[in-house]
Amino acid sequence: MDNVFWDTICGMLPWFRILALIDAVVLVLLSFSFLYTDPGSGPFIAALMTLIIVVISLVVYGFIAHRCAAREEITFDSTDDN
Repeated sequence: MDNVFWDTICGMLPWFRILALIDAVVLVLLSFSFLYTDPGSGPFIAALMTLIIVVISLVVYGFIAHRCAAREEITFDSTDDN
């Protein structure tokens, strides 16, 4: 069951890379928006909540990329007798 799950997730890794690119663009836009909003205002709170979502998304992407890279290093080749 676990192998099927990670095979599916690792097969979708290019889509996660696109998501990480979009998150990076949103992160740049958020950094500029923090310069022009007043702390405690409505737009500041909305930007802060968006920042939390983007950071969580990037952490999840990092975990998935790390886990898929670790899976590719392990080979289950039964013909290797060394």
